[in-house]
Amino acid sequence: MEHDIKIAIPLTGERVAHRLDCAESILWITFRDGLIVYKKKSKYPFEQCRFSIQHFLDYGVRALICGALEKHMVYKLSVHGITVFQWVTADADDAVVAFQKGELSPFMIIEPGGRKRGSWSGKNNRDYDVQDTTAIYRSQGRGRRKGRRGNE
Repeated sequence: MEHDIKIAIPLTGERVAHRLDCAESILWITFRDGLIVYKKKSKYPFEQCRFSIQHFLDYGVRALICGALEKHMVYKLSVHGITVFQWVTADADDAVVAFQKGELSPFMIIEPGGRKRGSWSGKNNRDYDVQDTTAIYRSQGRGRRKGRRGNE
């Protein structure tokens, strides 16, 4: 039984782009039974500054490996069934190998050659539920900010 998994990786040169909207090109990959059966690099398909998830939906992408991405965009992608691996810092080929082995996770830093150096840490990590592979954020729910005295 054939089971295709399609992924997209925004690129700057040959590395995962540090931001989706700053990418020069997109690497489209299709896996079938764990093997790469299709791999194509195309010019960044978004002529406008605004991001459109329709390109990913048209291709049938099930996973997006990228650098920084806004919370609301991660939520929109996950609602459409796209798993987001964000804040990945690596060469595209190393990220693909880690994905293929099932070792890729959000916030991962991979050195050239595939050696895992660690992961990004900080406040943004706490908002992201790494166990939830649908990549949906938990809301902080802080509401309107108050002034120093609480009445502004």
